[in-house]
Amino acid sequence: MLYWSRTGNGLDLLLWLGLCSLWVIGGWLLSCYAFRQPPRQRLVTGLASGWLLFIVFSNLLGKMFPISAAYWGAAGIILILGVGSAWQSSYCAPRSSWYRLLLDERKNWQILVAFAGLMLVFSMINRGLAIFDDFANLPIVSQIAAGDYPPHFHLNPEKELDYHYGLHLFAASLARIGGFYPWSAFDFTRTLSTTLTILLAWLWLRRNLRRAMARWAGILLIVFGGGARWLLLFLPAETLQRISAEIQLIGSALQSGPDLFTILPGAWKIVGGGPLSFPFAFVNGIFSPLPLQLSGMAAAPYMTMFLLLLLAQNGILRRRRPWRFNGLLLGVFIGSLGLTAEHMFVIIWSGIALAILISFWSNPPLGSEKLLQRLLRDERSAWAWVLLPSALLAVLGGGVLTEFAQQIVMRLSGNQIEAGVGLSGMQLRWPMAMVSAHLGVLEFNKPSHILVGFLEMGPAVLLAPYIIWLAKKSIRQKRIVIAGLCLGTLISFAAPLFIQLTTKDRDISRLTEAALFTWLALGFPFLWMQLQQRGANSLLPSFSITKAHAHKAIQFAIVSAILITVFAGLATFPNLLLAIARPQLSHFIDEPDALMSKAYFDRLEPQAKILDPGFTYRPTVLFARTTGPANWNVYIELPEFRQLLADLDPVAIAQAGYTYMYFDRNTWQKLSQSQRRLYLDPCVKLIQEQRTALGDFRRLLDIRTCADRTE
Repeated sequence: MLYWSRTGNGLDLLLWLGLCSLWVIGGWLLSCYAFRQPPRQRLVTGLASGWLLFIVFSNLLGKMFPISAAYWGAAGIILILGVGSAWQSSYCAPRSSWYRLLLDERKNWQILVAFAGLMLVFSMINRGLAIFDDFANLPIVSQIAAGDYPPHFHLNPEKELDYHYGLHLFAASLARIGGFYPWSAFDFTRTLSTTLTILLAWLWLRRNLRRAMARWAGILLIVFGGGARWLLLFLPAETLQRISAEIQLIGSALQSGPDLFTILPGAWKIVGGGPLSFPFAFVNGIFSPLPLQLSGMAAAPYMTMFLLLLLAQNGILRRRRPWRFNGLLLGVFIGSLGLTAEHMFVIIWSGIALAILISFWSNPPLGSEKLLQRLLRDERSAWAWVLLPSALLAVLGGGVLTEFAQQIVMRLSGNQIEAGVGLSGMQLRWPMAMVSAHLGVLEFNKPSHILVGFLEMGPAVLLAPYIIWLAKKSIRQKRIVIAGLCLGTLISFAAPLFIQLTTKDRDISRLTEAALFTWLALGFPFLWMQLQQRGANSLLPSFSITKAHAHKAIQFAIVSAILITVFAGLATFPNLLLAIARPQLSHFIDEPDALMSKAYFDRLEPQAKILDPGFTYRPTVLFARTTGPANWNVYIELPEFRQLLADLDPVAIAQAGYTYMYFDRNTWQKLSQSQRRLYLDPCVKLIQEQRTALGDFRRLLDIRTCADRTE
């Protein structure tokens, strides 16, 4: 099957592995020496650190140099930083420690086995799925691999792309240097993000929980935790029908059926799914389990969050020689979210900034010096080395936040503003409501909406009071990262209640999901502590019942909430496993498409424009060339392009600036006889045709000379 290697050359893969070895070694050295991680954490935190640094430096260098040079330059910089950190470290003698620390990694063979196993399982799952915007993600990978960086909008090359294309940038290195297809490169990238997130989460739980049973229960909750829409199945049919009448389905839910009552016990009809459709009752429009984090940002925001929790320990920025370097690295990790998950950057950055301000206000630095001197002497001021570089990196690095900053500057200067491709406007929402990507706007003035919204979020929302308490405690203890995550997620949970996106409002549900996932990660150690308590419990007063009964009631409630939270994730996981048996390239790419891509990827003229009447975004994936000025954004076509699709006249298409046309069998068979006769014109030349044994075919047609025809 044409899935992995586009070039079929094993040397390409070896070259890419050599590239990766540079940033892996550099990240590992930084983990050992700059952050002084304990032995069991060095390997995974080093790999995650090197990966994020590779994305950031490749992005910065890619704006100045060819993309291949940017990749190698980024990997070299990371290696230099790691070696320099080891050489300057006073942790141990550098000439004797490198080899000894490397040998110590043999003790972490369980982590290596877990990494290999998770990579294998999730790569096979992703190979069988093509859900969540392959039509938007794969073209970006191809464009970057062909050297279009920063990438332009593939459906309108006149516009730069304001999008979180950090993971696409990494996937493009595998496509360009490793010789992979765009779809296999992006599947591998998503797999890597999921695997690292799970391993980092395990290390986080291991650091906070002593018992192995607690760690396994925690990782089960983090991996499979999600909403509890399935509890609607227990409602009486009449009640569910009344609720359904008040719910306005959107997105893939609207494609699955006419109303909630009809589709709840049925299948979730989404393109690119596996051989067995996901039950609609077990998927979610607000809080999906980790294995279903397969969008353009995948699990990268949560991977970065766990990395920060592990690296930013108490005192990591204390006043000593390398503290500025540590702060800069943490700032780079936070700033990388501007390119991989801008909503998570806003959550973490604003939360940490707010935590520092509250900490200074509630516990001001003491001393007889002037205020400025006291502030500079306080160790909390070291966080400026984290926040300022991360803000500059996010604003200037590209993507949605860069576009947002540019629009603010243009507004202040009085210039006309053109809407971006990925950036949505905002306005106030009233009445208050939460948003589900499946069930639409759920308003707080309707009891049925409140019930459905609560079940979409699941029991994780009940951790909000604990998160408030943890924020206060962490501020007192100067645990800035945990305090920042608490405050940032509380704000992100509340924001969608009052703020509405003017286009694609369902995307704001990401803020709610990020809050709920973070609350599970931070709250599970507390839940486990409550389960282990034997004496009086402060959570439930014992008025007419004994303290023992109160404790048992709390234990039962916690266990029930955990089981409800993970049930949907466990119920959908078999569907993911079944996808292993039916690999697919993508929902719009088949074997002849892959053969065509193998022959012509990045080989047509750089200015070529290809029109594909079947899937307008497919040529960019296959050939790494633009579709031309076709769309206003991903979903809205330009009127003139819509007219070209209606007529499909090769002369008119060529005169509109297109140089090639790409046909699949289904599209060709739908043409009328008069339309087919147009392609008998001598100006239309067949460049390549790929056929299968079952009669499927693809045709690449050259229509450049048709532009010279006159009526």
